Amino acid sequence: MSRVTLLLVAVALVGFVAGAPAPLEQSDLEKFENMDLSSILSNKRLRTAYVNCMVDKGPCTADAAEFKKILPDLTETQCADCSAKFKELIKKSVSTFQKDYPEDWKTLMAHFDPDNKRAADLEKFMSS
Repeated sequence: MSRVTLLLVAVALVGFVAGAPAPLEQSDLEKFENMDLSSILSNKRLRTAYVNCMVDKGPCTADAAEFKKILPDLTETQCADCSAKFKELIKKSVSTFQKDYPEDWKTLMAHFDPDNKRAADLEKFMSS
């Protein structure tokens, strides 16, 4: 269940984090593909813990730390190496954050894209 929360937070960050990406292996993504996304997003305690982890305001679980390692590549490439299933999970996560958890979304965006410079990248990804 914690991997689902991690995925949701990660989805919110696609296209927003800059930096040199680490090499991404398909096996890195496969770990996160079969998560129960709805359970994680609807659990405020888990969602808040993962948001805090991603914005460096709280501790990270092992899954969160692992995801943070691959996040730069996901955002740099707009998930180019991701499977169709993983891309859909990310799109669902972003959409859910924007619609149902706008304060969490604002927190993530204030941390990762304070000048709103990557909004077009996210829009492009969401419409692909």
